[in-house]
Amino acid sequence: MAESGGESLGMRMPCGGPVNWSKFGLNHDQPSDFTSSQWQRRKTKLQWPYAVYRLLMFGFVFGNYVANMTNYVDKYFLIYLTNQGITLLLTSEILNMSVVIREVVIQKWKKSQHLQRK
Repeated sequence: MAESGGESLGMRMPCGGPVNWSKFGLNHDQPSDFTSSQWQRRKTKLQWPYAVYRLLMFGFVFGNYVANMTNYVDKYFLIYLTNQGITLLLTSEILNMSVVIREVVIQKWKKSQHLQRK
């Protein structure tokens, strides 16, 4: 029994409320929560040490993944839980880096727009 607004398809969650599909988007009230460190004072602006840290973490995980693939690649690669974990970790780091890069691009664009107005 779908609602007319398309918000719910009539599916019930275990807690009894309808599923609100609009909550599954990629929007957030404070996107800086995903692009800043918990120790950072100013949460509104991306700090370069955090971006460098994210880049180093991605490089480490990617290097580990490539080394694992070159040494142990076979048709059973994804059967082993260790390889699945490393693959999920690489996916997580790719998403983390993409969020940080997106924020850097947005900040540079806003800065250039601000400079053009002056």
